[in-house]
Amino acid sequence: MEDILSGPNYFRIPRFQRPFSWGGKHVDEFWHDAIRNFDEGYFIGPMVVYKEDDRDWGVVDGQQRLTIVALILVALRDNFEALGEVGLADATHRFIERPDPNGKQRFVLQSDATEGPWINHMQQRRSNTDVLRKTEFDPDTWAAYTIISESMANLVLENAPESSSKKQRKRAQVDVLRQIRDQILSLTVIWVPLDAEDDAYEFFETLNARGKDLEVADRLKNYFLSRLKAANVNLDEHRRRWNGLREHFEGEPSSRDLNRFILHWWLSRAPYVAERKVFKQMKTQMDRSDVASEFDLFEKDAALYRTVVDPDSTIWPIERHEIRDALRGL
Repeated sequence: MEDILSGPNYFRIPRFQRPFSWGGKHVDEFWHDAIRNFDEGYFIGPMVVYKEDDRDWGVVDGQQRLTIVALILVALRDNFEALGEVGLADATHRFIERPDPNGKQRFVLQSDATEGPWINHMQQRRSNTDVLRKTEFDPDTWAAYTIISESMANLVLENAPESSSKKQRKRAQVDVLRQIRDQILSLTVIWVPLDAEDDAYEFFETLNARGKDLEVADRLKNYFLSRLKAANVNLDEHRRRWNGLREHFEGEPSSRDLNRFILHWWLSRAPYVAERKVFKQMKTQMDRSDVASEFDLFEKDAALYRTVVDPDSTIWPIERHEIRDALRGL
C-alpha cells in the first residue's frame, strides 16, 4: 500500500461506481483483521485499475478498501496534529495529498461517485479549531470515520495507561499511532493495472464469477454511465436520473424489483436468455445502438413497469380507475 500511495500515480473512483457502502460490521472486521492485530504485510485482496492518462488511474475493484485506507490515514494525521507531532502529521498527509509535477496539490484518492465531495472534505488539512461535523457528510462515510476514530482512540488508550506521566503517556500514544501507520502502509494487494476501461471491467467480472455475482442493475448502471459522459461532474444528469429510477424500485412490494424489471424489459425485446446471462447479451446488442436512446427508453419503460406491478404507486385519474382495479386484481 505504501508503494501505491507514494508513487507517481493518482487514483479516481469513477462516477458510475456504486457509492461507498461498507456498514459498521465491514469496517470493524477490516480494523480488527488488517490493523489491530499488527500482522505485517496482511493481504487485503486484489485491486483492479485502468489507465486514464500518464498519471491517473480509474478504480474498478478496490474502491471500498481504498476509501477505508484513506479515512484511517486522515484519522492518523489528525491525531498526530492533536498531539503536536507536526512532522509525523506532514509525513502522513503526503499519502493523502501531494503535488503533481506541475506543483498542483491533488488528493491521491479522488472520487467522482456520490460520496466524492464528503471524502474530499475529510481529506483536507484542517486547523485544530475546524472540527468535522456529522451534518457535513453522508451517513455511511460518517459512520465509517466514527468507527475508525473510536477504534483508534481505544487502541491508543490501551497502550497509554493513565498512571504514566504526561510525557510517557504522550510517547506511548505516538508510538501506537506510528504502529497503526506502519501497519496500514504494509498492507499488501494483488495490483492489476490494465490499459482499457472495458478490459478492467471484463477482468473484474471474471474475477468475481466464482463469488457473489454483481447485481444486473449495478452492471447496467456501470454500462450506461461509463458511456454517457457527464458534461459537468457537478451536474450529472444521467446519474441523477438513474438514482431516481432506482429509488422508485426499492422497498415494498417485492414485485417492484429493479433486477427483475431489467430481465423482463430485455425479454420483451429479445429472445429468451437466463438472468445470469442477460447482461452479456444486453451489452453486446446495445453496443451497436445509440446508448443515449436506449437509456431514455429504459427509463420510460421502467415507469410503465412500475405502474403495472404496483398500481398504487401512481395517482390515477377517475376515468382510469377501472384499469387501476384490474391491475390490482392481477
